Amino acid sequence: TLRVAANRLTTGPWVALPCSMCAGRKARSATCSVARPRRGRSLWNWTGFAASITEHLSDIEVDAAEVSPEQLTELEEAVASEIRAARRVTARRVDAAEYERLPARSRGLPAGHTGSIRIVEIADVDLNTCGGTHCGSTSELEALKLLRTESARGGTRIFYAAGGRLRGLLGASQDRNALLRGLLGVADEELVAGVESRLRQLKDAHRVIRDLEDGLAVACAEGLVGRTESVTFAHWPDRDLPFLQRVAKEMSRLAPERAVLLTCGAGDEGAFLVGAGERSPVEVAVVGPQVAEVLAGRGGGSGRVFQGRATRLSRRGDAEAMFTE
Repeated sequence: TLRVAANRLTTGPWVALPCSMCAGRKARSATCSVARPRRGRSLWNWTGFAASITEHLSDIEVDAAEVSPEQLTELEEAVASEIRAARRVTARRVDAAEYERLPARSRGLPAGHTGSIRIVEIADVDLNTCGGTHCGSTSELEALKLLRTESARGGTRIFYAAGGRLRGLLGASQDRNALLRGLLGVADEELVAGVESRLRQLKDAHRVIRDLEDGLAVACAEGLVGRTESVTFAHWPDRDLPFLQRVAKEMSRLAPERAVLLTCGAGDEGAFLVGAGERSPVEVAVVGPQVAEVLAGRGGGSGRVFQGRATRLSRRGDAEAMFTE
């Protein structure tokens, strides 16, 4: 398991980033302050108050209301500089008296603590109290990428990946891009445009399908109106409830004296709709729940339409008989 050292992550004019790495076969974590001020000026006076390391990404929360893309870039460059500098990371134990004299960052010692105190130092960068496992040099972090930010508890959460996680993310990204290139037939730099183009085509296709289904529903309603019965029954094995609604609406317009029992679905499961035109004597509020019970379904509605799901469409004949009793 990965642990995050529980210390104060940032104070003063530099930012401390907790970075994870692997030693041998066991994953370990360390808190490494690797972003220092540029010579002669500081970055930002941010204070970190939380951090976490997960299987794929890590994050640190800072008390900045907003972190701009420019600030992320500058911070990332500062981190990269300290990684390249291969700053030595050492740990030692000191007594309480020496600890009081050191400029070490700390969230404070446990109540009633006695004995020595473990201090971790990143040469020329940071000095803090920590009981966690650390790398021996900032160079062991290999690289770090600041990925994105989001608002968090009045501050900003900065997501990042380092070392093996960063290589893993890059590899997964390349594998994903290769699959997308094959599917879309475009180069990496055209993937977003390719997806947008396919989405537009899909949206246009859905519009065409909707128009065709509307036309089909109207045609079905016109065909049903030609019948002479006062209650019309119809079933479509390959349609859905929205299609039944379109047919019922058109039927109500064309034949307001007519009632309908429409069903759809292949097999026993599907949907049903009971509807009645303005001049139909059928009481939908009464018949609708009865139909739902016969078809072992559930439904609801208001006015002159009752609709729902059915699990026993094989009993359509029994439901139709209710209208003739």
